[in-house]
Amino acid sequence: HITSLLNKMEETGDITPKTVKRTRDIIKRSVIKSDGNNTYVIFGIENQTNIDYTMPLRNLLYDTLYYFHQIDEIADRHSKEGVKLKAGGEFLSKFKKEDKLNPVITTVAYFGTKQWDGPLTITDMLNIADERYLEYIPRYRMPLIELSRLNREDIMSFNTELREVCGFLKYSKDKNGLQKFFEDNPRKTISAKGYNLINEITNSGMKPLEGDEETDMCKAIEDIREEGKNEGRDEERFSLLVELVNEGSIDVDKALEKLHMSLDEFYKKKTEYERASAR
Repeated sequence: HITSLLNKMEETGDITPKTVKRTRDIIKRSVIKSDGNNTYVIFGIENQTNIDYTMPLRNLLYDTLYYFHQIDEIADRHSKEGVKLKAGGEFLSKFKKEDKLNPVITTVAYFGTKQWDGPLTITDMLNIADERYLEYIPRYRMPLIELSRLNREDIMSFNTELREVCGFLKYSKDKNGLQKFFEDNPRKTISAKGYNLINEITNSGMKPLEGDEETDMCKAIEDIREEGKNEGRDEERFSLLVELVNEGSIDVDKALEKLHMSLDEFYKKKTEYERASAR
């Protein structure tokens, strides 16, 4: 199950604020047993905090590169072991007819709270006027996990602080649901790593915790909420000063003094504010 894979990755430190921010590959090798047979599978995880509308193509590139990496490894092994390759295709490719590659599955772990509205297949990205061509084009579907939309049972199955992270994402806009989730959660404290990950994902601007520092989960929620309220008050203050400047009630220099901004910063934010207001 994919939640088990995510759980193991968080335990080993593969999911951290740094990896989420850098959106880099995470590779895990796993042996899956089915009907007495073992299948060696290579799992890749791509962490996304924002929607990437090229993601299926990126996944295809990552998987293709890893398949070629396996081919190179097999060719090197044949060379070291002195394996005789038949003339023709085997000799040219350094890949025997009976050689097989291990499957590569790259899943996108999306940490955003906005519902994913990007493409899930290569064909979703193509401009195709005549749908008859779709029969000849591989779709290459991209596995996607929207962490904020995992069900409660899956979230509670996490043994690590990924449980708290996903719980916060799922209930971030539901005050009562968030409170109930953390009341039911047996773990009442959160480490610096978990706290900073929530801080990074939600862009709350809280001061990061350091080292082995821990904090009470309820306090962490209140800190993040309070920071959000402060940002809201700052936005209201800015919008009021913009209106006063536009009306000529105060001059720009007075507004800059109150906002502690440069002239360039003020006009840049003013433009963004007026565009947002016009929507």
